Amino acid sequence: MMRYFRFTLLFLFISMVGMLKSQVPLVEKPPERLKYPVKSKFLDSLKVDSLRKILASPFTIKFPTEKVNAVIDPYDALNNTLYAQKSTSRFWFFAVFVIAIAGLILYLQNFPSQFFLRLQSIFNSIKYREFLSEKKSRIFNGSIYLIIFNSMVLGLTYFVLLLRLRFFELNNTAFYLLLVLSLIIVKILIYGVQLIQARVLDLQETHLNITQRHINVELVFSLFFLPISVFYYYNPQFLFNTSMQWMVVIVGISLVLRLLVEFIGIIQDSNARFQVLLYFCTLEILPLAIIATVIIQRLYANG
Repeated sequence: MMRYFRFTLLFLFISMVGMLKSQVPLVEKPPERLKYPVKSKFLDSLKVDSLRKILASPFTIKFPTEKVNAVIDPYDALNNTLYAQKSTSRFWFFAVFVIAIAGLILYLQNFPSQFFLRLQSIFNSIKYREFLSEKKSRIFNGSIYLIIFNSMVLGLTYFVLLLRLRFFELNNTAFYLLLVLSLIIVKILIYGVQLIQARVLDLQETHLNITQRHINVELVFSLFFLPISVFYYYNPQFLFNTSMQWMVVIVGISLVLRLLVEFIGIIQDSNARFQVLLYFCTLEILPLAIIATVIIQRLYANG
């Protein structure tokens, strides 16, 4: 009886263990690995040692093993040895600039009121009469100062134009002095011829007015062209990027305005007579027209 009871308990125990095992969940299988990992900027940044790459970068530079010569354009003006490639290689141009400024300061010290009257009297007839009220000796001495100053500045301007035309062999002090001296001599000759013609036609006062207005307009454009010529001379990359036709037009505008101011002055002086107009056309307009024609033909001949 006892054996039968023990056997029954053992069977019940085994049955309960089997039931418990059947109720315990099975361990899940590990998930399969993804083909493409999940992107994470933070985790990716940890995989790269950026500091080590920065420190090692100087040692990974590859230096060229073959030497390659730079291609030199034979027609490049900046490579021409006759032209100023460095600002210190042609010091004389800056020296002339300083001398011109010193001459202008000297003129301001000796003729302070005359300088401003000349500038104000270009289109103001009242200021022009006030300017003529000074002594003739002071007007004459001031005119000599300005003829030299204007010739120096115009010499620098024409010099830059010649360099733009690639006359590099003229880039020296001797040619500039010859150019300025020629300008002064030509001006004196023109004024002398005009004076003789004015005395023949009894137009001394007209000659004085036209000459002084001529000097006044040149003074204004000299003050304008002086810094520009220095800038272009020492910056050839700007000089050779500027059209030659435009440069000639700008210089020609100064001559046209000079004639315009002289003609307006004749009208303001109520002196528009036949003799005066004939004098003005033959000795003022005609020479400039001939020079302009020659320059234009020269430019178009060179292309």
